[in-house]
Amino acid sequence: MKNVIKIVIVLVFTFCVNISYSQNNTTVIDTTVNQNDTVNFVLPKGLFGTIIWEKSIDKIIWKEILNNNNDTLSFIADTNQYFRAKIINGSCNPIYSDTILVLVVKLNTYPVASFIANPDTGFVSTTFSFDANGSFDAEDNIENIQVRWDFNNDSVFETQFSTTKTATYQYSSAGIYKVRLEVKDTEGLTKKLTKTIVVNSDNFNDTNKFVVNGFEMIWVEGDTFTMGCVSVNDSNCYSNEKPAHQVILNGFYIGKYEVTQGQWKAIMGNNPSYYTGCGDNCPVERVSWNDAQEFITKLNQKTGKSYSLPTEAEWEFAARGGNKSKDYKYSGSDDINAVGWNKVNSGSTTHQVGMKQPNELGIYDMSGNVIEWCYDFYGSYSENTLINPSGPNTGTNRVNRGGGYSYESWFCRVFYRNYSTASNKTSNLGFRLSIKENYSPKANIIISPPTGTISTVFTFDATQCYDAQDNIDSLKVRWDFNNDGIFETQFSPSKTTTYQYSIEGTYTVKLEVIDTDSLISSSIKTIIVNPNDTGGIKIDKINMVWVEGDTFTMGCTAINDSDCSSIEKPVHQVILNGFYIGKYEVTQGLWKTVMGTNPAYYTGCGDNCPVERVSWNDAQEFITKLNEKTGKNYRLPTEAEWEFAARGGNQSQNYKYSGSNDIDNVAWYKDNSGGETRQVGMKQANELGIYDMTGNVFEWCNDFYGYYSNDSQTNPSGTNTGTTRVSRGGSYNYDLWFARLFGRNYNTPTTKTSSLGFRLSSSGN
Repeated sequence: MKNVIKIVIVLVFTFCVNISYSQNNTTVIDTTVNQNDTVNFVLPKGLFGTIIWEKSIDKIIWKEILNNNNDTLSFIADTNQYFRAKIINGSCNPIYSDTILVLVVKLNTYPVASFIANPDTGFVSTTFSFDANGSFDAEDNIENIQVRWDFNNDSVFETQFSTTKTATYQYSSAGIYKVRLEVKDTEGLTKKLTKTIVVNSDNFNDTNKFVVNGFEMIWVEGDTFTMGCVSVNDSNCYSNEKPAHQVILNGFYIGKYEVTQGQWKAIMGNNPSYYTGCGDNCPVERVSWNDAQEFITKLNQKTGKSYSLPTEAEWEFAARGGNKSKDYKYSGSDDINAVGWNKVNSGSTTHQVGMKQPNELGIYDMSGNVIEWCYDFYGSYSENTLINPSGPNTGTNRVNRGGGYSYESWFCRVFYRNYSTASNKTSNLGFRLSIKENYSPKANIIISPPTGTISTVFTFDATQCYDAQDNIDSLKVRWDFNNDGIFETQFSPSKTTTYQYSIEGTYTVKLEVIDTDSLISSSIKTIIVNPNDTGGIKIDKINMVWVEGDTFTMGCTAINDSDCSSIEKPVHQVILNGFYIGKYEVTQGLWKTVMGTNPAYYTGCGDNCPVERVSWNDAQEFITKLNEKTGKNYRLPTEAEWEFAARGGNQSQNYKYSGSNDIDNVAWYKDNSGGETRQVGMKQANELGIYDMTGNVFEWCNDFYGYYSNDSQTNPSGTNTGTTRVSRGGSYNYDLWFARLFGRNYNTPTTKTSSLGFRLSSSGN
């Protein structure tokens, strides 16, 4: 039944020859009603003149006239609404028209019901906790909202309405129950929410139900993450938590809960735990790494699954929240007491699994309760990027992670590392399960050069192949260099080979990779072989990469490098139109085709090595002749275009070098070049598929060199005048500092060194 609300107000006015209702005398009424109530608002009788009601459309402009000469306003409250009453044509001269009243009508909205059931799957011995502190109301504080609970949804509420937002309940029989929460606000509006919880029998051996269905697993999507302790997590890292390094993981499943005493008893027929009085839903403890392996073997025999312990990398990635991570210090929160049983809150005992908040992936107790065994032998970290790592091949200790009930919060950090001998058993040591899919290996080829001549010795590199279950050394590869189904090599653990073609043409190269489980995958790439008499260079086939226009931050920031050079600051916003940029640095072969000479110092490196010992002026002369020959409009990139392309454009992953945080993956520099230039395209490309933007040779840009400003700029091309020109990207004989993608260098336009080359650019049109 709809409510009808009547509001009456008495206004007192002083009457004279001319009535003047000043804005200072305006009455404002602020009222709250329920949605769809009928509101009747009545002005006092006896007002002289014509009453006009107006409604605000946008709270500022009053432009909807509702009715004239009527002292009663009626409306349905379906939104927040604003009205005003005015009188014109008073009993004296009709020269005044002022607001005498403003009516503000606000809706009383229904509260929002929300609750957490912890755990949502348990046993008849489990004390289930229900928390409705997530409920809220637009008009009332949480303290004023009242709740009540019906734990089996039979419409008989086990609790009465109360401002207490938490409750506990223990079920007497197994089953699936609907739990109902009702929330009431101060206006008496109610809202309800229903959730399902599963209650299992404690009698595992009779029903065997838990063995089949009781291991709840959470899927963790594969991704790349930074493993280890970094300053944003904790400024006082342990030495064995460093260096932080990149890890690439395939997807995997991990236990939603730690393995419980009930689960252990169902598989093993005994209970090794110290805290047996805690109940079957408490984590099993006093199990060694060896014991866990025995449990997993029997579990896999019973279920036909392939459970295992998680690797240390999988454990940390899952604890961090996977690709949903919010970079908490503990698993799911920066407040250890919200997510973990530790020395401060545990009462010196373990607790039932799932009683604290889960992390971002819905996984419980990865900080605290019991320390958890990982698969890996314990060893020191390295700076290298790793793919599906599983620790050292040998060792004397196994990794365990996550802290326990008797440990301080320091030991519960997601990146804290601990280790023990594989036979160690304490009341702090338990484990959780993981399970992996058996993936086919990933096949990946790098061909250097991708375009050459019949005199070129082509190099084929498969060291970027990887497998979820096997190390790269365990994989075997074979090659078919013209994709005719006849492999020129047999399966071998050697991942690199060379081949020379005798006839020009376009060839499709096929790589096959086989893992230890005999799963095979393949990759195919195309290369172009030109005749010798053209030098292998076709100037109308220069490889260019399109860089989509966008806005980016140019210069060095603290996230890139805390020790920026002064000429790399201040950082500033740059807006660029799209443009093309060379996939490779200009080579000696291309230079010879256009200019008929070779100025390079390292001529023995070959036609596919970058041209060097060319000045900025030389590069301009080359570009002029190239444009005459091709009818194109090539040019040098601006400094802003160069940096944006080096950063990976709008696909940037914010690396320190162009394509990686590991310079050895993407660049030839002082520590790995052997003191000379290398063929272009031998290292990994960046996010846009561009090679060698860090290292090999410095690259001329079009700009005069000048200092940065704070101003946002659109398609900047440097200062109008100057004595030096910008060069970028580092070189084969410079250290990694100069290879940072925001590092700046400059030279006079006549400078020629074996470190200086260039790449081409052209505008989008």
